[in-house]
Amino acid sequence: MESLRRKLAKVSAAEDADIEPNAKDLAGVRLVFYTNSDVNRFLQSGILRSNFEIDWERTKFHHPTGNVQDAADLFVSNNYVVRLKEPRSELPEYADFEGLWCEVQVQTSLNHAWAEMAHDTIYKKPEVLGFGGKLMEGIEARMKEIMREYLAPAGYAFQKVLIDFERLSQGKELFENGLASAISTAQDCTELHEALSKFAGSVLPYMDNVEDVASNILNTVADGVKLSRALPVRPRETPFGALAGKTPDDVARTAGSIIQDLRYIDPGHTFDLICDLFRSHGVATEPSLWVKLASELSVHNLHVWQQAGAIVQIVLMERIRGFSAEERRFFQPIIVPVLRNLLSIELSGTTSDFDQVTFHRGEVPPSDVLRRLSASSTKRVCFSARKMASGGGVPLYWAY
Repeated sequence: MESLRRKLAKVSAAEDADIEPNAKDLAGVRLVFYTNSDVNRFLQSGILRSNFEIDWERTKFHHPTGNVQDAADLFVSNNYVVRLKEPRSELPEYADFEGLWCEVQVQTSLNHAWAEMAHDTIYKKPEVLGFGGKLMEGIEARMKEIMREYLAPAGYAFQKVLIDFERLSQGKELFENGLASAISTAQDCTELHEALSKFAGSVLPYMDNVEDVASNILNTVADGVKLSRALPVRPRETPFGALAGKTPDDVARTAGSIIQDLRYIDPGHTFDLICDLFRSHGVATEPSLWVKLASELSVHNLHVWQQAGAIVQIVLMERIRGFSAEERRFFQPIIVPVLRNLLSIELSGTTSDFDQVTFHRGEVPPSDVLRRLSASSTKRVCFSARKMASGGGVPLYWAY
């Protein structure tokens, strides 16, 4: 009663005036959720709008905006002022509440904890002149610090935990059932694309021993690309209309990103797989994708060189050396950029952390292996140029 008396005095309400227009939270309830995602799901469910009439003028939303300094600005809460709609208030069990306005606060558990403490200390602070002013300022400062230094960061950390757990849960089923099963049961390109996308985002990054199964993954992904060429492309019906279905080209691009991620685990197998996909390509845009992947595989990568030297380039040269004359002519679009990169002396790579990416460039360090590799590449270029010239193909050395 004393708190209500002070609230009415702040708005200069007479003691015999109606209370409801001057105190929106005469009745109130707080709905507490674990994370902001849970809060958003509830607000988007439409439960409040379906069951209550909302006074939008008195409804308040507390959300951080811009570079906030005050703890009150960091506080997050959605405070709705509602009353029962007529169909519900006309029911006998709700008749006593007809016309009663109630404040419904929707917030997370962390904001709830801060709000409870703030309500009992700051909101209801004693009005005593000449006593305890400095101490009260210290209390308010500590409350701001708690929100700014602990609760707001904890809220974001909890949200990250939930997102990671949901991603883990989504990937668990696909991991247990296997990518091959998801691909083989796909009824159209969209389903197959979804399986590959989910594997790339929710399974592959979290596999503990991906090196042991990389070859199987690459073979399965390649099988998915080949399967997509025979699957139908169907539109997807949504509440907003039909959306275009995914195509074999979309499947190939997603598969290419998985191949790109695993390319250095076994570069020889990766190159063989890329060549196989190039040989059997379906849609017209596919070949350029496989040429690009082969080219990127052959680039002198800083991190690979630091760990294994020119191993990737040596393996690729051995693969090209093993091609027959007919294969050299067929795989010319792949061989040309690969040899160009093998002969390059540029070394590049990137390092990154949470707020920046650094690009590194330099020259490949001289070595006997590199000299032999360059000599072999030069001989192979000249030999292939003569063979292609005699067969009507474009000489490889024109690329240099």
